[in-house]
Amino acid sequence: MNVFVLSHRCGHCVHRQVVTGVAQYETAKRGCVGKPCPVCGTRPRAEDDLQMVAPDDQVDAVGRGMLPWDRSAGSVGHTVAHDAFARGDFAQSLRQQMSSRAGAARKAEFQALSTAFAGLLGFPIGNEAYERRDFGRALVWLTVAAAAVRHPTEVAACHLYLGLTRAELGDLRAAATAFDTAAARTDADPVVRAIAADQLGTTRKALGDLPAARAAYQLALDLGAPSTVDKAGINLGTLEDEAGNQDRAHKIWERVHRTAATPEYRAYAAHNLGWHWEQAGDPGKAYRYYREAASGPVPEVVARASDRLRVLPPPRRRFFGRDR
Repeated sequence: MNVFVLSHRCGHCVHRQVVTGVAQYETAKRGCVGKPCPVCGTRPRAEDDLQMVAPDDQVDAVGRGMLPWDRSAGSVGHTVAHDAFARGDFAQSLRQQMSSRAGAARKAEFQALSTAFAGLLGFPIGNEAYERRDFGRALVWLTVAAAAVRHPTEVAACHLYLGLTRAELGDLRAAATAFDTAAARTDADPVVRAIAADQLGTTRKALGDLPAARAAYQLALDLGAPSTVDKAGINLGTLEDEAGNQDRAHKIWERVHRTAATPEYRAYAAHNLGWHWEQAGDPGKAYRYYREAASGPVPEVVARASDRLRVLPPPRRRFFGRDR
């Protein structure tokens, strides 16, 4: 069975071998610890830095007894050397040339294998590492995957998770670059682009670039992905309000309030509309929106809206009178 050893330290394939039993299988991985990667020279420090992979069909064939397993491997060949070529400067020069060519060929072979595995397994391994909060490993695999995949949506997804990983590692500028790359792929799935644009808005805001944050949230809003459109609308409206564009903020929050997919975002929109009308000098409308927000499912919104309700006078009730 053909097995390949991948390094989590550099994202490259570092070894390949035909194994015929458990002992060889285990030795193939163990033997790579401490040895330089044939592509970049990075050395795995422990077995945990390595991962074994094998073709599914060969694993199945072993299970069905169609490939040899636990049988003694015969001799793999022999060498013949002439004494005249084993001595002197000529022999040394020849050995150096052969070693150099063999090393270059081996590097090229493992570079090709690494690129193939990065395109096939880089994102799944990187995504799994991200979910386990192993951000160092995630960064390695998502980086090589982003360079290897070709489908637009796969490229965007790799950069999206690269951005999330960079953000977790505290490198917000690199995160913003990755999110921007994902959001700019106009040929990718709009849902992936929308998620990236929403994350880009949050990151640009954290970096203090508010115009860029507004542009990113606007893109997420325009793409209309159900998973991000409400959040992007709430955040875009807030930035527009802070920039002095109250009418635009009001329209965005009204849209979210009218079309929100969840009660949570409807509550956020209601609170912000209450704030809008309070600042606009209409305490009656503000009170009604705050009252709705205070009865919603978001504790933070409930607390803030309740605070405003204690300050605002309740709307006056109007009655009709008749003389007779």
